Amino acid sequence: EVLLSHVAKAADLVLPTGQFAAAAEQAEAQVTEQLEGNEEFATVVSALEHQYDQMVQSTTAPDTSALTPGGQLPTGEEIAEQFEAFLSSLGEEKTEE
Repeated sequence: EVLLSHVAKAADLVLPTGQFAAAAEQAEAQVTEQLEGNEEFATVVSALEHQYDQMVQSTTAPDTSALTPGGQLPTGEEIAEQFEAFLSSLGEEKTEE
C-alpha cells in the first residue's frame, strides 16, 4: 500500500488504496493461522536459513588458498619487503647490462 501510494503521488494520480490495508491484514492473518504449529514449515524454514547462511559465508569469506600456500594473506610490511626486493632486483639487472 505504501509503495502504491508513493507511486501514485509521484505520478500525480489518485488511486483508491483504502481497501488494501484491510485485505493485507486479512491475508496475513490467514497465513499466520495456517503456519502456526506446522512442524514441516518450521523444518523447511530452518533448512533454508541454514543453506542461506552457508551461501553467505562462502561468498563473503575470502579464498586465500590461491594467494599463499598457508592460506594467510601477507601483511602490509611483508608486501612492502617483497616489493622492495623486486625493485632492487630490477636495479641489479640494469647494472649487469
